[in-house]
Amino acid sequence: MRAQAPGTPILFGGVHVSLLPEQTLRSDLIDLGIVGDGEVPLLALVRALDAGAADLSAIPGLAWREGERVVVNPA
Repeated sequence: MRAQAPGTPILFGGVHVSLLPEQTLRSDLIDLGIVGDGEVPLLALVRALDAGAADLSAIPGLAWREGERVVVNPA
């Protein structure tokens, strides 16, 4: 997947991400995760990425890595 579009972030959602976001985001195969229902966070993420925003802290339910640390925004 990364070979075809190396600049495209890989997003996961579902039960595993919702229950264990820190464990899930430890994988190098995943860049972002959505915790809980995804409709609102996904739309906010697409809009932020389209606008070129680098700050993901305002997107509810989004999880990502900052270096070695996994950040999980409140829903």
